[in-house]
Amino acid sequence: MKNLFLIISLFTGMAATSQSGWDIKMNGRLLLNIPPNTETALIKRITRTEWYKNGSLEIKYHNTEKNPWKRSFSLTDEKDKDLYLAENTSYVKLSLVRLRNLFKGKKQLRIYAIIAPPNPDMGAPIRRIHLCTLRLP
Repeated sequence: MKNLFLIISLFTGMAATSQSGWDIKMNGRLLLNIPPNTETALIKRITRTEWYKNGSLEIKYHNTEKNPWKRSFSLTDEKDKDLYLAENTSYVKLSLVRLRNLFKGKKQLRIYAIIAPPNPDMGAPIRRIHLCTLRLP
């Protein structure tokens, strides 16, 4: 029993030191670093000066291990209407000018990660993870 506990805690410790997760940057500044398996929705208020700069919003998934699962990103408004979808990518860079046009009159920008199996015949479900909510000025 002690050996089993030792093995489980060793694997848990190794998984905790893994460098996977999502980074969200605006204008080159890191807004959020989201570890994998985060259950709580992160809310970040965007200031008017950040929102109206001529920069970009970057979303990046980073992982130190090989992972064949397909990743996509979805940006939705407060009513969960898809306004932008980037499929089969682990990195997205959108200009703020384009985002301001997409989200004109909206109060929130929700960012989701969509994780799909590499082979649809695997029978594994497609997961949609709410990474964060950006409150717009």
